[in-house]
Amino acid sequence: MTDDDELPIGKSMQDFTAEVRATAYFLWEQSGRPAGREDEFWYKALDQHIRARANAEKLDEEPPPRS
Repeated sequence: MTDDDELPIGKSMQDFTAEVRATAYFLWEQSGRPAGREDEFWYKALDQHIRARANAEKLDEEPPPRS
């Protein structure tokens, strides 16, 4: 995937990465800026964004037919 590829939610990879970075920074600050734990906050933020994207995709799907 290149930076210009569109993600299913209509954002470029560059935009998605920037949002994850901002979230990771926020989480890191909220935890008191602990040294040496950058990866922990990056992966926590990435997980949040992937879950949000998955939920948004589910909401965009057509609901199952009622029986």
